[in-house]
This record gives sequence, C-alpha cells and structure tokens, in this order.
Amino acid sequence: MIGGEFEIQINNLDDVNSSSEKILDGFYVFSSGRAALYHILIYLKSNKNIKNIMLPDYLCPSIIKTVNELDLNIIFFPLNKQLQLEENKFTSLYNKGDIVLLINYFGLTKMIGQIDFIKSIDPDAIIIEDQVQAFYSFLNTDHGVDFKFSSLRKTFAIPDGGLIQTRHPLTNAGNKCTFSQYKFAGGILKSLRNLNIFNDDVYLDLLEKGEHLVDTDLFSSMSETSKHLYALTDFTLIQNVRKKNSDYLINGLNDLGISTILKPDIDDVALFIPILINDRNRVRQKMFEHQIYCPVHWPLEGLNLVTGNLMQEHELSLIVDQRYGTKEMDLILSILENVKNVV
Repeated sequence: MIGGEFEIQINNLDDVNSSSEKILDGFYVFSSGRAALYHILIYLKSNKNIKNIMLPDYLCPSIIKTVNELDLNIIFFPLNKQLQLEENKFTSLYNKGDIVLLINYFGLTKMIGQIDFIKSIDPDAIIIEDQVQAFYSFLNTDHGVDFKFSSLRKTFAIPDGGLIQTRHPLTNAGNKCTFSQYKFAGGILKSLRNLNIFNDDVYLDLLEKGEHLVDTDLFSSMSETSKHLYALTDFTLIQNVRKKNSDYLINGLNDLGISTILKPDIDDVALFIPILINDRNRVRQKMFEHQIYCPVHWPLEGLNLVTGNLMQEHELSLIVDQRYGTKEMDLILSILENVKNVV
C-alpha cells in the first residue's frame, strides 16, 4: 500500500509521557491546524475589530467552516497559474482593514512576492500564512507576517498538533484533544496490517472516527503523546527523503512529458507533487487497483470557485513522503506511463 494516513510504529512509544515541552518553545500549541486558525481569528475579531477575511479561490473547505464559526464576511480573490494571487484583481477587491490569508500549496508556493505586494498596497495589512502543507517553510522562514500556522499530522506520523508563530499575545488551549486517541490507535493498527490478523476496516474506522471530531475540537491542545512523537521525529532525515523522492519523481514525469503544477526550489520540501490530468478519475482508479492512494486537493463541497473547480476536476497529488523510495516512485511513474499510452 502506498499512501493514506501515517502508520505509528510501536517502537516509538517508549516513555510516552516524557516531557517534551522545551521543543515547542516559541509556538502556541493547539490540537490541529483548524484549531490554530480558529484562535488566530478569535484574537483578531476581539482585538482588531475585523469583519472581512480575504481567502484564495482554492482552499480546503475546513477553512470555510472555521471562518463561518466566527461569522466573518468572506471575500475570495483569484489566483494565477502559479497559485499566487492575481495582483490586479486582488487590488480591486482589497479594503484597508481586511485580513488576508495566503496558502503555501503543497509546500511549493512562492510566498514573499505576494506578501511584498500586499504590503505595497497597505503596509499595515494583516496577513495570515497557512503553512499546513508546508511545515518546513513554517519552521525555517520568517516573512514578517502577523501570523503563520501549521499542522503536523499530514506530514508526520503524529496524530494531532497545530502550531502558531506570532508576535501577538495569544493564549494556548487548555482542553484535552478528543480525536487524538482514535488517530493514534488507528495509526498503530495500520502499522500492523501486514500481520493479517484483522481487516483494514478496523483501523480505517478508528481513523475516520477521529477525522469526524477534528472540525469540532477547536479548544484543545496538542496531546502529550503527539508532543512525545514530535520530540522523537528526525526532521532532517524526513526532509532529505522527501527531497530525494520529489526530484526523482519530477525527473520521471519530465521523461513522460507530464508537467507539474508547481516545482520545488532547492529549499522547498514538498508535501505532494501536484499534477493536472484530463482524465484524472480514471488515472486515480488505476492507481487504486495497485493500492496507491493519491489524494485530491480539494473537494469543493458545494463551493463555486474558479481555481478550486479546475483543481477539483483535474488535480492529482503524487505521493513523495518519507515512507517510500525509488521503488514506489517507479511504480507511480509506470502507472502514469501505461495510462498515458492508452489515452
């Protein structure tokens, strides 16, 4: 199997309650990226009297749900082919005092030019960087924005955790995370699936139960288990594996004549490598038949957005994460080649 949520290895669970607070110094800590965004918006609504938030027209529906919890007016701005704000149209939509949320898509979006442009319009603009798909950029870059936040569970074998960096005085959440136990248990069972002593539905049900709780778990902190797993994570090793897989996959795609939507620069660490395919669902089904589960970013769930519609119909996120190597990259490429040859 290639893809799906991360397995959690039992050999990482020794001394699971050990203190790891020091590694999270400098961050405000929450249960998820959604909870992190929610608390950023609470602060801004209470302290800055904001009413409008500008969002890109390609985004995860969970952002909309989070914004709607706070009854803010949403203004969508269009993106160009590089998934960056379209400057002329953005200027016509922006009003002083609006919050602007920018997304680092797949960890591959160029952020600083967009930020500089917004600041050229309004030096006091309040900008939030969504680095949920770009943990390494979240850690290693400082664009001088008001807030940036990220999530852990999409990038690492960590069942929960959302982090914020800001100069503003926030308050960490105090409640216990409700979904972590299900993600944690599901991740452990998934790591044991090759023993063939239970059906896949057993761990999938646990993971899905946890997923249903994420949207409503907005007042919780990162679990102690996840803090421990965070402390044990070899971020440098994971970064190097992701870069190696990304380079290998992109070279293979070039040989097949398949273009990527965005390409990594030398410092970028991709969450996925996104491509556009005319017959995406057919290609994805062929991958399913080989137990390759490449996700789609994102289902629109009733929204009508120009870039979002295009991506919902044609985007496929190719897996390059740290669980895999050149063997798995070759399998992905071989399926793309075979499907391409019969179109």
